[in-house]
Amino acid sequence: MKRLKLASLLTAALCLLCGCSSTAAPETSLSETLPPMTEAPDPALIYYATDHGTTDPGELTQFMGKLADTGYTVESDVLAQLPMNADAVVINSPQEDLTQEDVEALDLYMDQGGHVLLLAPAFEGAVRFKYLGRFLEEYCIVMDDDRIRETDKSRMLGEQEDHILVDQIHAPTGMTIVPETAERPLYQHGARSFRFAVMDNFDNVQQDLMLRTAASAVGEPCGGTSDDPVTYEGETLTTMLYSRDETRQNSFVVCVGAADFLLDENFTREESLSAQDYVFAALAWAGNPIIF
Repeated sequence: MKRLKLASLLTAALCLLCGCSSTAAPETSLSETLPPMTEAPDPALIYYATDHGTTDPGELTQFMGKLADTGYTVESDVLAQLPMNADAVVINSPQEDLTQEDVEALDLYMDQGGHVLLLAPAFEGAVRFKYLGRFLEEYCIVMDDDRIRETDKSRMLGEQEDHILVDQIHAPTGMTIVPETAERPLYQHGARSFRFAVMDNFDNVQQDLMLRTAASAVGEPCGGTSDDPVTYEGETLTTMLYSRDETRQNSFVVCVGAADFLLDENFTREESLSAQDYVFAALAWAGNPIIF
């Protein structure tokens, strides 16, 4: 896994991605504390999985272009062929389950300190995400088969029950959320929820919530194959979280319960910006040589 990245490059990247306009230099540059380098680091490699019904990169040209403009190298291919030196693997809106071969490739990758960004909005298909669920269980994460709607009109965008305001809770150490993002309202459309569960590996993982709804939101059954689907109401629902495994070279998974803010048709809309910032910040975090 490539880990060494210039702090000045990361700072510039975050400013470009999140719209930060400040050009004032800090009193002490972080780059001054790094040891001298004999050669420039390779750009961070983002691998985009193209199988299992994920969103076609052709519908994400502005997202892909922004990654390239910021200095990332982007490769796209099937998940089982992911390169072990990728800084992050993006699985965007899968509509089919992974395979055993995919999970084996992911396990090998994560054992080497890999990073997965899963975007999984609500999906109406009667699909049991058996292998994807098994992979998430290694990080004590459960993906719910639901679609979130709001009952509080003040937390809807344009009175759309499924286009909801979510609250920014926490960003992990090393993942920079700029003030502009924290000050803007953050909306998600057609979102599903995730949650943590106590499983076999629970003692080895560090976890935290990142985005969640108000208790006025309801998670209604959507898709899946359960004979007795669950409705979540009267509680906050998590729409973005992360889990990091200290025993696997600090590999981590970031899960986001919405994704259409990355589509070309929505990319420049004001209500998409803060949600995009969280995705870009997560990818920057994947390339940041943070010592936990």
